[in-house]
Amino acid sequence: MDEAGIPMRAPGRLPRDPHRPATWMLRVGGKMKKTLLFKNSSAHAFCPEFDILGCGAIGGRDPARHAFLTLLVAAAVVSGCGGGSSPANPVDQPSVNTPPPALDTDTALSLYESAWLHASLTASALEHAAIDYGVWTTDYCVFGSGSMLASLDGGPVTTGALPAGSHTFAVTFSDCLVDGLVGTSLSGTASAEYTSVDLSDVTALVSTTSMRGTLLAFRSGLHDVTSDGSGTWRRVTTGAGLSTTTYVPTVGSRLVNNLTGNSATFAGGSYTNSQVTPPPGASASVEQDFDRLVVAINGTEYTLDGSLQSIYGFVGNQGTHTGEIRITSNGTLVSRVYGDANGLFSVEVLSALPPF
Repeated sequence: MDEAGIPMRAPGRLPRDPHRPATWMLRVGGKMKKTLLFKNSSAHAFCPEFDILGCGAIGGRDPARHAFLTLLVAAAVVSGCGGGSSPANPVDQPSVNTPPPALDTDTALSLYESAWLHASLTASALEHAAIDYGVWTTDYCVFGSGSMLASLDGGPVTTGALPAGSHTFAVTFSDCLVDGLVGTSLSGTASAEYTSVDLSDVTALVSTTSMRGTLLAFRSGLHDVTSDGSGTWRRVTTGAGLSTTTYVPTVGSRLVNNLTGNSATFAGGSYTNSQVTPPPGASASVEQDFDRLVVAINGTEYTLDGSLQSIYGFVGNQGTHTGEIRITSNGTLVSRVYGDANGLFSVEVLSALPPF
């Protein structure tokens, strides 16, 4: 599920880095040599194997064109190696303004997704083991992949609705596939000490010592993370089935990126996800609110403030986005996540951020 609670397809092969140099094959002096022609690899995406003569396999081209381009390339190589005629007067060379490379946006996206990922794992007893507070399995998980063992107040629990009142619901996941569409799996133990009169308004102290989740992230590279710590989780559900969930991670709780070994530590604030009535023709409408959420990476604290509204259609999950979430450090704006003038989800990074 994505941050809006909408199913997503399992992430496929990551797109080619647009800043990764493309290596082309050049025919120089009768031999094939690799050389860097373009910093932008968009052309390489169209023709993964080619030489200077065009797309496709080597050979089988017009001989005259082949000879002409071979001479051009040979001349360029000789000139580049210091041979041939002297270089042109620098005064005659047109000036080229090269824009600075774009700053990496993944840390900004990781900060943006960190709170709801931590909530999803730390509150996994209520988020994943129960659907609308109904326990869906006490044995095998989706497609029989992995298992889930649950207990209520220390005793066995059966499938069905959780009781109202004050209870402790604990779950142990063992490589449990909880989303067969995306491929999300969980491993670890989590508990929820919840209180509710009729399950329309549930408040819980949720905790875990080591809950691992894969393929939970929607926009960032946090595809394999582990949650440690606790938090206060509250969900209010209306008669129309729409809900508002607020999560306050306990200061000192951590989210670890298992792919890099780096971690984020929470130091205050809250995150709220609200489902609201979608406009006609839309399938869902979601608002995310960050209230001075403080997350530290490598000792540097970042504060997230603001809101983002997203409206999704029935096909695809791009959506239309409005609003802005500002990420600051020591009072200085370093990044923002926002909906641009066309309603597209956008990220701007103003200062380099440490990897996460």
